[in-house]
Amino acid sequence: EATYLSPTVMSWIDGGSPFCTGAHPDNHVDYYNLDVRTGAPLDLSRIFTDWVPKPIDGTSPNDLVTARAHTADYLWGPDNKLTAFVRQHLPKDASDGDPDCTTPDTIGSNLDISFKPGDRVVFGIDRMPFVASDCDNDLFDLPIADLKPLLTPEAAAYFPSLIGK
Repeated sequence: EATYLSPTVMSWIDGGSPFCTGAHPDNHVDYYNLDVRTGAPLDLSRIFTDWVPKPIDGTSPNDLVTARAHTADYLWGPDNKLTAFVRQHLPKDASDGDPDCTTPDTIGSNLDISFKPGDRVVFGIDRMPFVASDCDNDLFDLPIADLKPLLTPEAAAYFPSLIGK
């Protein structure tokens, strides 16, 4: 499902159940973002100051320049500041389901971000293992203009609605 399209960013969600019988179903919800100008996946570290590279092998240099040049060597996700921000803004009913879906570890390793009309940022959980696939879901959304302390200066190039705000 396409959730957002502008001259600079496209977001969509791929979800389904390619195998839904037996003890190990394969249910999934995956968020995707595209940099429309380049045709490449959107580098969320160009939007959010606290979207950081995490070396897969534990030995690669942990800096943005190296990580952007060698994306396959890194997992990307929120740092502790962004994880804490998301946890602080969870809706009250977020804990009604499985409380493991909103722990710092779950958010720190499975938070994803997408966008929807009105330049709203969607914070969600995706790519959970089959035993926790019920956690794959949107957590909440906020207008991007309300997230200024979390945004890079480059974010305005992707979301012109930020200019002058």
